[in-house]
Amino acid sequence: MKRIAFLIWLFAAMCCAVVAQSSPPSAVFSGTCTSDLPRFEDWYPTTRLPNGELYVATEKRKQQVLENYPKLKLQMSLEEAEKILGKPDFAMALPAVRLATAPESGDRRCNNEVAFILKKNSENATDMEDIAVYLSFSRDGKMYWAAPQNLPALRPLGSATGEAPIVESEAVWKEYVFVDDGFAITLPDDPHPHKSPQMANGMAYSVPLSNGARFSLYTEEANDTCTDTVRGQLRDAKNKGRKNWL
Repeated sequence: MKRIAFLIWLFAAMCCAVVAQSSPPSAVFSGTCTSDLPRFEDWYPTTRLPNGELYVATEKRKQQVLENYPKLKLQMSLEEAEKILGKPDFAMALPAVRLATAPESGDRRCNNEVAFILKKNSENATDMEDIAVYLSFSRDGKMYWAAPQNLPALRPLGSATGEAPIVESEAVWKEYVFVDDGFAITLPDDPHPHKSPQMANGMAYSVPLSNGARFSLYTEEANDTCTDTVRGQLRDAKNKGRKNWL
């Protein structure tokens, strides 16, 4: 029994050592933060939520947030955002995070997140069921993230890390028909046919693409000699490909 007890103790000690070695370095917050805006703990009692009733913003408040949200821009200050959306319901100021082993910084500025709540039904400050808009501001007071929640008509701005997001192209590709030139093509925008600068009797079709590249197409009326030459080249290429395949 002693041998079994010793093995159990040894195994437990090894597990503790592994956990200690694999645990991330501890982090601490530097200082405390204050804000002129109410905290969630201050805002919550002013609603009917403590009575088990649903909180819904007034129609005027809802319209101000939804209609003016597209006017927000990254890097604007909280004061500028308030002129657009009105006063936030509450704020969550967060002091800077540092490793416990690192010296404390003299910079006492805080990150700040403000909330515009349109609908809420719980005492959880960050309930994923809420309908809301959250704005995040860096320590220098600039907005780096605007995050609508359960509002699919509104687009997020920026990112949680402050890095530029990858924006997917939302261009609608459609077919453009050019009767005079005898062809049709599907593109994300109108190529606006114009006289080609490279070809004396040609037309140019050009449109920018989402990745910064540009699509360009040139056409020119072909004479009989040119047509016969192209047909011969296509026939030779086809025969050559068939031989290689065999």
